[in-house]
Parts: sequence; C-alpha cells; structure tokens
Amino acid sequence: MVVQFPASVTGSWWSAAANAPRYGPPLVLAPVVSYCRTVTSSGVAVLGLDVGTTGIKAVAFSPESFVAGDGFGRELAAAIVPTPTRRPSGATRSTAQRDSSADDVLVDAGGEFVADEMWDASASAIRSVVDQLAATGFRVVGVGVTSMGEAGAPLDANGQATHPIIAWFDPRTEPQARWWSKQVGDERTAAITGIPVRPVFGMMKLLWIRQNAPDAYARTVKWLNMADYAVFRLTGQQATDYCLASRTQALDLQRREWSTELLDAIDVPLSVLADLVPSGTVIGRVGDRGPGQEAAATTGLEVGCPVVLAGQDHVAAAHGLGVTEPGDLLDSIGTAEALFMVTEQPEFDGHLSGLGIGQGAHVTPNRTYAMTGLANGGGRIDTVRRHLDLDWDEFMDQAVNGGPQNSEISSVIDEIARSGQNALERLVEAVGASQVRHLLTGGGTRNGVLIERKQSLSRRPLHVMGVEEASCFGAAALAATAIDLAG
Repeated sequence: MVVQFPASVTGSWWSAAANAPRYGPPLVLAPVVSYCRTVTSSGVAVLGLDVGTTGIKAVAFSPESFVAGDGFGRELAAAIVPTPTRRPSGATRSTAQRDSSADDVLVDAGGEFVADEMWDASASAIRSVVDQLAATGFRVVGVGVTSMGEAGAPLDANGQATHPIIAWFDPRTEPQARWWSKQVGDERTAAITGIPVRPVFGMMKLLWIRQNAPDAYARTVKWLNMADYAVFRLTGQQATDYCLASRTQALDLQRREWSTELLDAIDVPLSVLADLVPSGTVIGRVGDRGPGQEAAATTGLEVGCPVVLAGQDHVAAAHGLGVTEPGDLLDSIGTAEALFMVTEQPEFDGHLSGLGIGQGAHVTPNRTYAMTGLANGGGRIDTVRRHLDLDWDEFMDQAVNGGPQNSEISSVIDEIARSGQNALERLVEAVGASQVRHLLTGGGTRNGVLIERKQSLSRRPLHVMGVEEASCFGAAALAATAIDLAG
C-alpha cells in the first residue's frame, strides 16, 4: 500500500506529528516549507529514496529546491510505504540501542526484512512519485538513495538473498559482539574504525549468519547495505560508500578502505564486501545490467536515469540541511533521537568510543562525524499516549492547555527533553567543540511544547528546520550535484 503525503501512514506518533499543526508557543524557524506541488519551468525532478526502519519514502524535488530561499527543500511529490518487517516467532523484549551512553531502553526484540519485499516496497514508492510527476509534466532525471545503517543483505552469485536481512535493532547478535570484543579487542577495533564494538553493526550480523545458518553463509558472496541493495536492484551494480561502510565495523576510517586486519581477525574474505566509493557517486543507471534491466518497468523510471549512493539516512539529512561544518550539530527527533556532530577529523585514541560515541564518514567530502543518541527518544510519547488512550490531538491539547492527564503528559515531555539535552551536552563536551550550531529536524519538532522545554534547558539557540523529509532531500541533493543540477 502506498500512501501519498500529507496523509498519515501508520498512526505512530511521528507520522501523526508530521502532518499535525505545530502546537505550543511560536518558534524562530529556519526556512519552513509546507507540502505542495511546485510548478517550475524546468519540468525535471530529482528523486530521493530513503529505505527507513519504519517507512520507505520517495520524494521528488525540483532543481530550484536546492537553492537557498523560499523554495528551499520544497517537494514536488512524495509517497511512503510502511517498511515490511517480520518478527521472529518467540521474540521477547530485551535491551538494545544505537551508539549511546544513555540508559538502556526496551525495544522490540527481533526483526527481519525480506530483500525482495524491501525492493517491492521501494519500487512501489518510486512508482507512485513517478506517476504523480507525470501527471504534472515532470520527469525524474536522477535518483539519490539513502537508508538505515547497519542492516545488510547477504547475496549469492546470482544476486539473490541467502538469508533474511537482520534489522539493525535486533539483539540476537549480542553473542557475536562479545566474541568480537574477546577475539579482536575493543581498543584495537576502535583504533581502526573509530567506533565501539556493538551488536548493531553489519559484520555482527554476517557472523551470526555464519554461526547459525552456515548453508546460507556458504552461498554468500556479497554483503550490501540497504541503500546499496536498492541501488543494485535499480542498476545491477554493486558498491557501497564510505558513510554506510562506517556502520559495518570493518572500515578503516582513517584510510577510507576495508580493514584487512579486522577481516582477517574475524575470518571474513575481503571479496564479500562491495567496492568502496565516495558518497554522491553515480553507481550506475537504471536498466544497466542484471536486476536493473527490470527496474525501469517496475518503477517507471527512464532507462539510463543515473543513480547515486547517498549514505546513511541521518547523515544524508545532515548534508541536505547544511550540517557540514565542524561544530554543526543535528538533533533528529523521531521514534529515536539521533545526535550528529560534524568533525574535521576522527580521533582514534579511544576517548569517544569509550563513551559509546560512534564516528564515521560524512557524505559531505572531507568531513567526518561523531554520533550518539537515544534509541527510544520521542517514541516514549507514543507509549504514554496509548497508555492514556489519547489520540495525537488530544495528547497535545492537554500538553498545551492542561487537563486531567496533564501531569503524566508533562512528565514524559520533560523526560524526553532532559534526556536528549543531557546526551547532547555529553557529545559536545566529548568532542571538545567550542562553537556549536544546534539544528533540529524530525517529526518531534512538531511538538512545540517539547522544543520549548529543550530550549529552556539548552545553553544555545535552537534552530528548527522546515524541510519535512530531510533524508530524502539530502539524498536528492547529492544526486543533483552528481548530475550537475544543483544550483
């Protein structure tokens, strides 16, 4: 099922928030853009595809969208398909989180994606946008693809998945992380990759498959991250960028190459990993070869349309919103809250990794980042809202105007604001940034009460960005630059 914006898609707090009016006191905003179909004279569009944890989104932008001004970030057409997620039978609840030194939180314990289902959902979202554009006289001339990090598809020699894709949040790989720490070593790993050993990273999933599904592992000849896999289905070409490679626990971050030292230590052949390229590289064109030959008919994209790799979703969003200089900090408030700070160079002395802070390659050239966050950020609102049997509007009405359940509502908003700001200040202190520009994005920014509370706790001004689908926008901006369409 494809749902076109601005309709809500899942009933979760963030999707409802994305389409709700802003509640609470007025804020000073960066350029605010509402959904609309913009008529321009060019007739061409660039599409950003975000293969996300809860939704797969396709959004088209005109070349004028990438120029600062009233039209910045404005969408031509958009569609979202809920991410098809399978929960393994017998799943329990466990502690799992992204790179974070914050308190553990409970998340659903298991999740898998089927590669063909993920492609079908991606193709449906793209097709919906292509059809919307055609009705208004536009055509897609470039595609940028971004995705969640850590999850990856193991493929055989024919490009078929050998095993379901293990979701990034699935804790089944905790034994592999413990083995890695003992066999390879935490300090040794951080000195190469810039990240702490964690069960979420891609190689932990490949090791789990080797141990628990040896037949599938024996047939695996290539590991593709989620954006890589979508690009493969569009073009038939297999590659990954430095940004997504940062989330595998196998990238030598300083040298920007696969670490043969780590791969030898875990006995994984280098050939399993895709060729590395900079973010924003044209990997291929729709219809080039293999699976890509079917992509034009499935998606409606023109044969020969260039396709660009655009890294991990949070990082692509940062690029699109101009979070590209050292000291720039993007606070992305969704179900989780991701905190992303641009750095000029990574550090390998173990200080950041010891605090649970990950590092990686930015999609912006010559930049790296430090990232932490809370796995259960704004998602706590949804939990409390369901407990109180309130819909989004009722919840926010009591948050703003008071009511019989206002005490519990205010408490969870304050808790989210405090935990997010505490994590942010720990990140700023750890990085040693003296000048910080704090930008916010995500569905949580629609909650004006939450943002006002965060501002009261912050040492610096908060700037709420108005681009609705920042990850798609960043991916499209990279594609526009690659094909020389950006202003």
